[in-house]
Amino acid sequence: MTPPLLTIGANLFLRGNEVISYETVVGEIKDNVLVEHAKFSRTTSKHICKVATILGIRVDAAKEKDRDFYKHEYGVKFNHNNQLSSRFSHAIIEMMRKGKTQFEAMVTCSPSTKKDRDILEEYLESVGFSRESKEISETFGLVIY
Repeated sequence: MTPPLLTIGANLFLRGNEVISYETVVGEIKDNVLVEHAKFSRTTSKHICKVATILGIRVDAAKEKDRDFYKHEYGVKFNHNNQLSSRFSHAIIEMMRKGKTQFEAMVTCSPSTKKDRDILEEYLESVGFSRESKEISETFGLVIY
């Protein structure tokens, strides 16, 4: 199972190392650099810059001019099934800025809502852990809240 989507802003998400604008993967984080896949639109350029700023990393500009991008009407708002709340996502991102991996941050932050808790528990179970498991605290040296 893929990691849950962190909600960065309206129609802007982070899934593992992928930056997603609306429903298109527009960039990827590699070696602490956000690699832009292509030039899509002004909005996606803003999204890419926002993620880089939040994470404190630089952007490696796209080499390609265009790539497939799903166009949507102005004002559309995307919600994905495994999307964590903005509040929980920002707590995770803050931990990532302090050097934790996304996985470590997810298991150490307290979910904001029941939906966040359910999404997190389903993801952890899919990768062989439970949130309260002794394995997580021993494997990662974490204190589980």
